[in-house]
Amino acid sequence: KPEAIYGFDSIAISTPATNVDAIWLCEAAAGIQNHICCHGFLVRGSIVTGNLYHSGNTIFGPAMADAVELDKSGSPPVIVVADETLKSFTDGASDQDKEIGKIREYQLIARDDSSFPYIDSFWLTKRHTNQKSIPQSTRVNIECWRTLIETGLRNRDPRIRQKYTWMAKRFNLCLCSKVSAIRRIAVEEEGE
Repeated sequence: KPEAIYGFDSIAISTPATNVDAIWLCEAAAGIQNHICCHGFLVRGSIVTGNLYHSGNTIFGPAMADAVELDKSGSPPVIVVADETLKSFTDGASDQDKEIGKIREYQLIARDDSSFPYIDSFWLTKRHTNQKSIPQSTRVNIECWRTLIETGLRNRDPRIRQKYTWMAKRFNLCLCSKVSAIRRIAVEEEGE
């Protein structure tokens, strides 16, 4: 069963290394990412597969060090997913389990614009963008992301603005120019 512990600025969730648990963990991370964006924060981190001891408030092991190291990759503000974790997506007991793992990986994981695969923060929302009528909860989520990104784009620090520029481009790519006609976020390139 999953165990979780949180500290000042981090959350650690551990599960057994099965395909069902790897998929669940990535879905949970996407959900956390979406909820936290509504409070005005971007989330970055990593999901790894490895040896770990986790019981109550005690957690340690090589997987923790691997997660910290992967998060230092300098990636955009995303949750990076280690190759070992992605391998466990398709490590199912049956052909049907393996096929479901491939489908979930396709839905949950993005590989563009980053040196590592990462949780697609817009995966929950993308499924509604090809519909003329978008559910209210999805509209609220889209507006949370828009507010967060547009606020970040006004930051005076170019390093911070660069992160939000990346997020704005990803937002536009994933959610705009679809049947639903979601308004694009205006992006100024550095130096304009």
